[in-house]
Amino acid sequence: MRQCAQEKKLEFCYMCAEYPCEMLKDFRSDSHPHHSIVFHNLGLISTMGTEKWLEQQRIRWQCSSCGRRFSWYEKDCKDCGTKLFSCISEGKTLDENDYA
Repeated sequence: MRQCAQEKKLEFCYMCAEYPCEMLKDFRSDSHPHHSIVFHNLGLISTMGTEKWLEQQRIRWQCSSCGRRFSWYEKDCKDCGTKLFSCISEGKTLDENDYA
């Protein structure tokens, strides 16, 4: 996908006339659960801009109780035990509009 965007001189896939293409749909539906939120994230980037999205992601992937950073599949904070909102949980909350 990166090569495709670079060849078309696009910063993000949502800027393409072919969005959402089959390559991106296949990526979204592959065996990696964290890929399921790709359309949601691209929508956020297009709405709020890259800098605000990156700041939102920095906050998104921190434990709300202790601030420890966590990754896509962690369910509980390793420092304080707080339940975390994993990418699997996030994918289950998205509606069909987030799946392009």
